[in-house]
Amino acid sequence: AVVSTQSTGGQSNPFKVGDRVATLGYTGTVRYVGPTNIEEGEWCGIECDKELKSGNDGTHQFKRYFTCELGRGVFAKPNMVSYYEQQKTTTNFVTLSRAVCLIQRLVRNYRARKKAERIKTTPKDLQNVD
Repeated sequence: AVVSTQSTGGQSNPFKVGDRVATLGYTGTVRYVGPTNIEEGEWCGIECDKELKSGNDGTHQFKRYFTCELGRGVFAKPNMVSYYEQQKTTTNFVTLSRAVCLIQRLVRNYRARKKAERIKTTPKDLQNVD
């Protein structure tokens, strides 16, 4: 599968073999960086974590660039690829923020219940206890 045939605009490819990346909603590992017979410029050959409908095995037009299971390979221009760790950090931050909000709400509810219990327990009630 070819993710993009757009030019990188002369920008150098920041990715290297072994980098964890994401492209078009898929995550994977860079297995090849360099020129291909797809189009001029550098490309990233990515082994995806999950099988793609139109994925390959690291070959394009009978030329092998890297090796992976059939259906898990994809070629993408660097401008269509991003580091996966950056996305993961953002997701973790969102998850952490939601957890903090939940804990704050639970603490507020707990304090409100305790305050309501103290209001219900008046000195009269305490004097009538045998």
